[in-house]
Amino acid sequence: MQLIRFDVYCGRMGSIEGVFVLNERGVKTLNSIVENECEIHFGDVLGKHSDISFEIKPQHYTVVTEDTEKIKVVLEAFGLNSDTNRDYWTLSGINPLDYYDALNPYGCDEE
Repeated sequence: MQLIRFDVYCGRMGSIEGVFVLNERGVKTLNSIVENECEIHFGDVLGKHSDISFEIKPQHYTVVTEDTEKIKVVLEAFGLNSDTNRDYWTLSGINPLDYYDALNPYGCDEE
């Protein structure tokens, strides 16, 4: 498991920020998005007509911790259960996995 901090500066419109937890499948999905240079479309998250989309790069996120016990405590503080069959949990803000469609990956260099 990983606790991730996501932060992308989008110019004068502002920044997209979020904090989320990924299990092993979630980490693999995020790595695949980065490796395949997938473009994620966030829509108007920074206001009307902002229409934000970009490729997720490693500099856009930071792994805060991989300590599973600490992450479980954080999830419990948010009233979330780490034993569920989920790939990720969004704790606050924007999580790019909420905007990624694995069945229809737009802008990926996958064959």
